[in-house]
Amino acid sequence: MTACKTTDREQEILNQITNLSSEEILEQGDALMAQQNYEDARVYYRFIYENFPNSPQSTKALIGLADSLYQEGGLDNIVQAFFRYQDFYNRFPQAAEAEEALYMMGVTTLYQKLKPTLDTQKTREAMTYFSRYEEMFPDGKYLKEARASFNECKEVLARHEYEVAYFYFRRKAFESSLERLNFLYKSYPTTEAAKDGKILEETVQKALAEREK
Repeated sequence: MTACKTTDREQEILNQITNLSSEEILEQGDALMAQQNYEDARVYYRFIYENFPNSPQSTKALIGLADSLYQEGGLDNIVQAFFRYQDFYNRFPQAAEAEEALYMMGVTTLYQKLKPTLDTQKTREAMTYFSRYEEMFPDGKYLKEARASFNECKEVLARHEYEVAYFYFRRKAFESSLERLNFLYKSYPTTEAAKDGKILEETVQKALAEREK
């Protein structure tokens, strides 16, 4: 029933916009975005890039579609938004909106990160996007945010190393714990996790000395 209602709603919108220009359709789609009516806005955006693929409005509609998914939120939408941004950046690397697309690839990937104690793959991927953004757009309008997010990634990865070191400590594998802490200091020396690591190291060293006695 929900699918039927969605289809009916889409058809209702399509009947209204079929004879409009791409400029008019984009304007109405953007207005719906401003009203946070993301689902209807996507109908407008899809109609533009499907029916006016070579128009200047087409690229704006593609980035608008990705934005609508991101702003609506929810993990499924965020994942879809990532692929939309990625597709846009790969297809239109010279477009004005490419800067936003690359930055948002990092944002939507970072959103998918897991806890530091779990897999860090998404965090590492996000880090590469923010690094690439700074390389490609050294004066970009998202540079401050990209750097902050890059540092957030570093903190997450550093915290992962700390948690592993702490795990070894609890297992009384003191040498392995110290090795992991040394890797933490070498890789992420300026992080809060590194500061916590120094405190943990003192505890590990005391435990190691006690065991040797």
